[in-house]
Amino acid sequence: RQRIKDALTFVVDAFRETALNPDGCPADNCYVFFGADFMLDENLNVWMTEVQYGPNLAVKAKAKEHVFKKLVPEMFAIVDEVREKQVKSAEVAAPLLPLASAKTWELFYC
Repeated sequence: RQRIKDALTFVVDAFRETALNPDGCPADNCYVFFGADFMLDENLNVWMTEVQYGPNLAVKAKAKEHVFKKLVPEMFAIVDEVREKQVKSAEVAAPLLPLASAKTWELFYC
């Protein structure tokens, strides 16, 4: 898990200014969804094979459909919860964490 987090942190750091803010929208009012593919070798070492900006969410396989049925709605629930907390925090200091909607997601900072 840590190798995956390290790889994603590296990508986010490398493209923070361009990929995470593609159209010049304010950082506090934009969200970017990207995907990353990883493989395990015979020694269970983790290797990042690619990162996609705006990954393909088309469902063409049953396994992908099963994952996306949980992943996508929860992702939008997280975005909604974060936005609601940001609005509330503008009125009165309110903590962002914990995120009640992050059931299968693992939060980490880059």
